[in-house]
Amino acid sequence: MKPISIVAPLLVAATAVQAVRMDFYGPTKRVNPQFEAYLKNFYENMENPDSTSTYTDLYAKDGQSVMGSPPEIATGAIDILQQKQKLLRPGGSKSWWYIVYGGFVDELTEEETTIAVFIVLQTTDRTNPAPVCTETYGVAYWTFEAFPIAGASGLKKYNLTEKAFESPSKYPCGTMFQGTAGG
Repeated sequence: MKPISIVAPLLVAATAVQAVRMDFYGPTKRVNPQFEAYLKNFYENMENPDSTSTYTDLYAKDGQSVMGSPPEIATGAIDILQQKQKLLRPGGSKSWWYIVYGGFVDELTEEETTIAVFIVLQTTDRTNPAPVCTETYGVAYWTFEAFPIAGASGLKKYNLTEKAFESPSKYPCGTMFQGTAGG
């Protein structure tokens, strides 16, 4: 059997494995229980390169997304979608996998609530001749109006702050979603 006939199905399978891993998520008591479903839905739409309005509808009308290194700020649905498509091109040449840890209220005022979660983001870019899986470790901050979070939209600001980067990844991309972390 030729090597290409073995590798091609694996690449197709790797692009199909797009699911945020939530089994390490353990919020503190101050985090609204509804946030878990919102968080999972958000990352599932973020990981899907073809998701457009289902992703941007999760934000408030003038919501902001802060991502990348150096940080890029996008405001409003059009800019947020362009930012996402710049980082995760439509068509599937790049894949993201999110692993979510923890969940705590970072800031709470009468006007807004900021919840923080620790994340690991694995990325594969198949436009390179030899795709390499990378890992980014960071904290994602979610700012909503009021408290508690009431519904599936109204995100004022998503801010992914990168803390560490590892290339190549300790684990092949997508394997952290099979059984326990790491394989």
